Amino acid sequence: MGLQKLNMHDHTHKGYTKDYNNIQASLINNALTKIYEDKQGDLWLGTFGGISVFNPLTEEFKNYFPNGDSNSIINPWVFS
Repeated sequence: MGLQKLNMHDHTHKGYTKDYNNIQASLINNALTKIYEDKQGDLWLGTFGGISVFNPLTEEFKNYFPNGDSNSIINPWVFS
């Protein structure tokens, strides 16, 4: 499923999914569990693989997932 972006002006849409060849620059997991929009307009996406932060203006993702580092998230399953 992934993330779908709908343009209300021209009624087009674009889909964003996990790219197995480029995981760092794509949605980290296609199963979204939570969506939060911050003050800058970035979307924080909770998934079963970690957290993806999507910038709608640049259409870029930044991903956070457990990697054993003390500064990383603890669990890849994000629900809230």
